[in-house]
Amino acid sequence: MTSTPPDSHDACDAHQHVRKKVAAIFQELAGNRATQPTQGMPLVETMLPVLTPEFGPEKAYDIGFHLADWIEDASFLVALHFFPERFTREEIEVGVRGAVFHIPNHAAAAGALYGAPVEDIFGVLDAG
Repeated sequence: MTSTPPDSHDACDAHQHVRKKVAAIFQELAGNRATQPTQGMPLVETMLPVLTPEFGPEKAYDIGFHLADWIEDASFLVALHFFPERFTREEIEVGVRGAVFHIPNHAAAAGALYGAPVEDIFGVLDAG
């Protein structure tokens, strides 16, 4: 790891590289069902009929959005789980960084909208 932050252009290129690798893995695993493992809107549309009766259309959409917007990060984690040998150290760092900066706030928002308690049950926020 370097002592200076990566150039934003380099970080974007690295992120795109990891995204393409994950898409290729999903294409291999799921064939034509893996049209784009990084597109969350079909997932939101799948959840809407289930969530709308309980939460109404707007809140159902918001819950679905917060659960689906990080599908790219989830796809990376699944691909890494099944094929860790296909990822370089740098790719893992890029994917993990993306996941830890993107997933938690979406998960917390979905939980709060759903009515699930969002709290620091592991006590890591106080650990500083």
